[in-house]
Amino acid sequence: IQRLVVDPDPHVIRVLLGNPHLTEGDVLAIASRRPTRKEVLRVVFESTWLQRYAVKRALVLNPYTPGDLAVRLLPTLVLSDLRAVAHDPAASEPLRTEAGLLLSEGK
Repeated sequence: IQRLVVDPDPHVIRVLLGNPHLTEGDVLAIASRRPTRKEVLRVVFESTWLQRYAVKRALVLNPYTPGDLAVRLLPTLVLSDLRAVAHDPAASEPLRTEAGLLLSEGK
């Protein structure tokens, strides 16, 4: 499993995410990996692992996550993580702006 976690092929990652021996730590390694392919992060987003808060957070904080996916996850973050995104220079400008808007609206 450890060798497959770093595989850059989204098809391999899709199959791996369905493996019953995979742990949340393994998924976090995939979602946090930098640099990585956007397609790999999209596969994580589409998996059942997205039910885990830590996976959502890892995807939002990864600058390689496609912007549309990261923005969709912003409302699910707790305020402290939302603040972190709003002030993260590695985050894209649209993502920081959206996080700021959510903060100003009181989420």
